[in-house]
Amino acid sequence: MRPETALPGTTSGERRRAAQLYVTPVRVWDPDGPTTAAIAPALWEALRDAVLWAQAEWERVIEHAAGSEEATAHLAQLCLAVRQQACGQEPSGSTVPRNPLSRRLLALVRGAFEYQGQKCSAASLRQKT
Repeated sequence: MRPETALPGTTSGERRRAAQLYVTPVRVWDPDGPTTAAIAPALWEALRDAVLWAQAEWERVIEHAAGSEEATAHLAQLCLAVRQQACGQEPSGSTVPRNPLSRRLLALVRGAFEYQGQKCSAASLRQKT
């Protein structure tokens, strides 16, 4: 549904559509983001999958976010900071707000990452036997 507003000076119920702004969607996982060879590609994939899962499950943080756009923006900032830290870079502390939304998103990513890591470990054990 698109918002409508009454035209000024009209009484016949004429309506006009309010201007719609197009906002480019935020990418929570930047394929060109920081990486390091010191971390196995399977772990980067597990982190990516965890971040994308947290984005898809944004409803789990709805009590802390105004909507999916806010949750996605926070998740993108959080993902960049985690990747920078993993690469030994100093993440910008001002980029990730210290609030309940960030803490909840971090908990979602951490839980999903641990699950993905367990799957990777189980798969590598199966390959070795």
